[in-house]
Amino acid sequence: MRIDRQLLAPNPLRPGPGLPAHRIAFALGWISLIALLPARLWIWQLPSAVALILITRTLRISFSTLLQRTLLLWPFIGLTAIGLLGYSDWFLRISNLVVMAVLCLWILTLLTQTTSVIELMSGLRRLRFPAVWVELFAFLIR
Repeated sequence: MRIDRQLLAPNPLRPGPGLPAHRIAFALGWISLIALLPARLWIWQLPSAVALILITRTLRISFSTLLQRTLLLWPFIGLTAIGLLGYSDWFLRISNLVVMAVLCLWILTLLTQTTSVIELMSGLRRLRFPAVWVELFAFLIR
């Protein structure tokens, strides 16, 4: 499992104790902002894309890693896009869906690349996520 080794590999960019909860909260807030933008305001997603490119370059995370994880989304995006074909502005809705999905996955990939699994789980506990969700997350990682 190559992804597991990437998640568990030591990373000098990881923060000290206490910061994973802040990092998780920031990532969830950013994802919420992207997801709440209506399709007609797609131009407001460009600053997020530029910021993510700069963060990726700063952290020296390879774009091939991001591309591989993004390719996992395409079957789900395709199925959702089929349901949007009945709308008059279907192209705008589908393109907005693709951009939102890619940006949100990019944020989560950056979060998992810079934070260990143990730090993610402790951060979720500090943010008072339901214990069942944290346990399910732990089972998914194993």
